[in-house]
Amino acid sequence: MIFLTVTAHPDDEILGFGGSTKILTNKGHKVINLILSGQVSARRHKPTQTDLEYDTANAQALVGAEPAILGPFPNIKFNTVPHLDLVQFIEKYIEEFEPDYIITHHPYDLNNDHYHTSKACQAAARLYQRKPIKPIKGLYF
Repeated sequence: MIFLTVTAHPDDEILGFGGSTKILTNKGHKVINLILSGQVSARRHKPTQTDLEYDTANAQALVGAEPAILGPFPNIKFNTVPHLDLVQFIEKYIEEFEPDYIITHHPYDLNNDHYHTSKACQAAARLYQRKPIKPIKGLYF
């Protein structure tokens, strides 16, 4: 089976789903982590972009996930991004990987980027209703 996680920031996929990822990959399932903001420019005490990418790649390897996909969206500013842009970005990877399950943030998460990620992911998960692709078996928060 293929699991696609859709999260806002590097570390969300590990802190939110890392243990489950390790269990699933140990059982032979594929886990792909789509991280919408591949940078941390809004933080005061932030790593360099090189360190962030290195640490993210190492985290994926530790849990057996595929290399993470780092998106271009602005950290801590998802409320400034058109909803459709987020949805279409996620849909592109749903089409490419045809996951069986999608896991994302809870829609009532207090982090604004997490909220917008969840809402966009919920819309994107319905792609199979509009295009001839494999329907997902489940969407989880």
